[in-house]
Amino acid sequence: MVVRLQTVEGKIKEYQTIQCKSGGEDKPSIYFTACGRKCEDWPGNWNDFDYLNCDHLDCAICYTETQANKRDSTVFIIIGLLITVLGLHWLEFDFALVLSGFFVLASLCCMQIERNARKQLKELTEYKDKGMINGIKASRRL
Repeated sequence: MVVRLQTVEGKIKEYQTIQCKSGGEDKPSIYFTACGRKCEDWPGNWNDFDYLNCDHLDCAICYTETQANKRDSTVFIIIGLLITVLGLHWLEFDFALVLSGFFVLASLCCMQIERNARKQLKELTEYKDKGMINGIKASRRL
């Protein structure tokens, strides 16, 4: 389930609450919310997560914080790989230019995802503190 907020202008924004922690190669993934609900392994589709669903504002804030912070490490890894590829290019490795182009595109995608997560986090904390989204009065919607 998601947290839905509606501005007085009628715009509805949705924020996820369910997080996933990968179990690795031999263990199932764990799906959980910040309020303590959890489920092991994928049940097949999102509709089967009914018992896991919650619409707590704090769960949505926790999820967006996790997403915003997770992207930081991904971007740094990609930048490190890009530097490595540029080093290979300096050593005249032929395929280095193609690899560097791929890493540039991947890093741009990660930066966009991080930017969106930080924007959502700002909106949720503003709603929690002031009852507004981007300076516009908002309310909960079921």
